[in-house]
Amino acid sequence: MWLSNQMFAETDLATEQAHLLAALAACPARVVVVSNEVGLDVVPENALARRFRNLQGTLNQALAAQAELAVLVVAGLPMVLKGQLP
Repeated sequence: MWLSNQMFAETDLATEQAHLLAALAACPARVVVVSNEVGLDVVPENALARRFRNLQGTLNQALAAQAELAVLVVAGLPMVLKGQLP
């Protein structure tokens, strides 16, 4: 039963992700999205935490692929991953 609920939840998340990406693409204003980077840490022991980490990473990748500018901030220093800072 849990697996079917998990698959349903991931389908819902994929739908919501598609809606978010479509809304961002359609927005005429400049949008700044701030997200956490969860892939540079220790892999969580907890299955739910690992699932969150993977789904957050998937969303971050989709956002960065669609963005004109992607910046990773480390120790307060911007590291441009895509595009150029204004």
